[in-house]
Amino acid sequence: MTVRSPRSMTRYASLAHGVLLSLVLVLPLMRAAWDQWAQTSVHLVWSFLILLGSLLILLGRSGDFQRVDSAFQKWGPLWAVFLGAGLLSALRSGFPHSALPSVLNDAPLFAFWAVGIGSSSHRRGLYARALAGAGILAVLSALLGGVGAVVPWAGLLLNTNILAALTLLTGPLAVQWWLRSEEGGRARWLWAMGFGALLTGLLLSRSLVGYGTAFLQAALALGLFRGRGGKAFRRIFWPLAAAGLLVALAGLFFARADWPKLFHGDADRWTWWWTALRAFSSHPWLGVGPGAFAEAYPAFRAAPWGLNSLYAHNFVLEFLAERGLLGAGALFLLMGTFLVRARRTVSGGAGLFLGLTGFCVYNLFHIGFSFPALLWLFFLAAGLAGPEEDLPAVSLSGTRRRALALSAAALGILLAGSSAALFRSEQFLGFARAAVQEEQWGPAREWVDRGLRWNRWNPELFELRAALRLKSQDWEGASADLARAVALASASAGLRVESAELALEGGDADRALREYETATRLLPLKASSWERRGDLLAGRGQKEEARRSYAGALRALSDPRVLAGDPTRRAAAARRVEEKAKRLNDVPKN
Repeated sequence: MTVRSPRSMTRYASLAHGVLLSLVLVLPLMRAAWDQWAQTSVHLVWSFLILLGSLLILLGRSGDFQRVDSAFQKWGPLWAVFLGAGLLSALRSGFPHSALPSVLNDAPLFAFWAVGIGSSSHRRGLYARALAGAGILAVLSALLGGVGAVVPWAGLLLNTNILAALTLLTGPLAVQWWLRSEEGGRARWLWAMGFGALLTGLLLSRSLVGYGTAFLQAALALGLFRGRGGKAFRRIFWPLAAAGLLVALAGLFFARADWPKLFHGDADRWTWWWTALRAFSSHPWLGVGPGAFAEAYPAFRAAPWGLNSLYAHNFVLEFLAERGLLGAGALFLLMGTFLVRARRTVSGGAGLFLGLTGFCVYNLFHIGFSFPALLWLFFLAAGLAGPEEDLPAVSLSGTRRRALALSAAALGILLAGSSAALFRSEQFLGFARAAVQEEQWGPAREWVDRGLRWNRWNPELFELRAALRLKSQDWEGASADLARAVALASASAGLRVESAELALEGGDADRALREYETATRLLPLKASSWERRGDLLAGRGQKEEARRSYAGALRALSDPRVLAGDPTRRAAAARRVEEKAKRLNDVPKN
């Protein structure tokens, strides 16, 4: 085997760190990595870096890995519990369509932390600058996109919760580089302007909880720079901390009082939190599956007539609901350990500690941790804030080096292949839907079959194939596909309605009635489910149950939250349901 020169290996290592620095800068711009294409892009980048790292280890350049190995010896058991529990939860989840892609995101989560904790002092400074720059770039892009849609790909950053969370995570870093920059006056002014952009983003978010958290960060900063003793500190710290707490609480109560006006009585945080607790209590050890909170929400909704929610607006409750005690407990222990370590080494990382703390406090009430990019950036900051690990005195042996390199390469290939399979499945689903719109049934069926070859856990593909089979009068195949879709997404009201209609076509009225009943529970604001259920009950002579169903349909049609759409059709639907309710007295009993 040809041995590479140190200069050649340094070139490879510099390439890897350059790619990572670029990735850190653009992460929030990738729609906060919420989309499958963005997640797959990140996974492929990490797969490339893992393969490159395995090559460097194989060639004898393993210094950076030795720092990671030293850190992993301390925190390895917790990481193993967290990663293992996440994988087991995804495999056992009743919502694999959400859980399996999300568990893949645990790989970059660990990798970003490992890069932070395994970097030298010089490289930590580079990554800390990139982290602050990521926040500044994202806020500027969001502001420009909001003014004239100049940057449409940053549109999701206009979500005020994400905007505020990002500024709280990266703002203290920008202040640190502004006040302590050793790169000259011009660099300090650039960091000052960057912090001004972040502060503008926070102010425009109009988040009182964000303002209160910023006050708390300022109070902590005084504690760090003035010491915990002394009367001067106590005179300033407690008023600032109290002001921050009062502003944050005002934000919560204002939002609770204002939401009924904005959303016409829709559920508030208390309902979302109670729903998360119900999901957690039903699956206390492993949760409903990583990333599956939104999909599982209808099955555990605390408010019977509430809308669905994508997030719990509390990262503790959301992680408990998704990952259970094992996964979430390990994650919280890791986060607590990192915060303690960051506090102890704060002389060189005050901005990191303040950003980590503020991000956690803010997301007790908001959704920052629900977006993969922000979660990854949080753990990168946690790694950077940790103590720099000393290199072991003994280098890796040849046998261990080769085994380690091959294992890393295999993991990188597995990550890339799994993520690419999920992406290709979504891609073929899009092709199939486009073909259906153009009434090209043959190509649509081919696209669906190809998508299922890449991912057998995609309920949307099974649903679409069931519809295509109905076109060719394949009732048995359509029934099997729709049953598979329902099994993969048991909390989907739409699939339940389709299953009920298919059961009616097959003459199974009992099953149709059960499916309509489930659909009304999962999504009570869908009037058609109530109406169809009432029709079936009326046909059986069950007048009282039918009246209740028709009443449910009328309530759904009159609900302010579903006023979108054609008002004429909605009024006609309401009159039709009322007439059916009046005719119930003419329906003979069985």
